Amino acid sequence: EATLDYHREVPAAVLDINAVLRNDDIGTFDELSDRDETGTRTEYGLGARLETGRTSVLGFALGLGYSKTDFQNASDVDLVDSTEIRGDAAVIVHFSEVATGRVGLRYSQREDASAGTTVTETRTGFVGLDYSVSERLDLSAELG
Repeated sequence: EATLDYHREVPAAVLDINAVLRNDDIGTFDELSDRDETGTRTEYGLGARLETGRTSVLGFALGLGYSKTDFQNASDVDLVDSTEIRGDAAVIVHFSEVATGRVGLRYSQREDASAGTTVTETRTGFVGLDYSVSERLDLSAELG
């Protein structure tokens, strides 16, 4: 497995970029470890997230992601290649130093390469609240 993470934070903004690559026998992946499978599974993905306005009353967040899973020589026909594209955008309201609210939209598109290609699109609106009880305890709630 190879993972690359980049995190840059200044008082007013945060930028995160990540990439991951994993290639191994199918049985070594946690969610497939109980199956008696042969073949290999390759996963790779890219992601980025930007949040601005952290020192203002209003802020914005934008996230993008891409992931792909490929199976080679899999003995189970239910294990199919898939591709997923994700995106989200939110407006963030800083009510105080300890309370933050957010309203946004999420989108994902997943394509499974089964006998006939299956495309699943999901669009979700969400609203959330974060509250910092202390330096060590944060509470978050989200509906969406």
